[in-house]
Amino acid sequence: MKHQTVTISNIIRTALQLGAGCVVIALLIGLSLRWQAYSTQNEIERELSNQTYLELTSNLQNVNCTYTNHSWLEPYLECESIR
Repeated sequence: MKHQTVTISNIIRTALQLGAGCVVIALLIGLSLRWQAYSTQNEIERELSNQTYLELTSNLQNVNCTYTNHSWLEPYLECESIR
């Protein structure tokens, strides 16, 4: 049975491999935490967009609007509540 001798180069190689592994794990954890915050922000933005859309469509159902184009520089919508 042949025993592997422990040399300085083997110790350094093992330490570098462990260090690189720790760096990779730390990067993965950091990216995971950043992605979680990003996805939470997107969820909040989606909820606000949905709420704004529902309010807008609700308001449009109670309004009568006419498009007025007196001049190409000043087109506008004129709206009246129909409640």
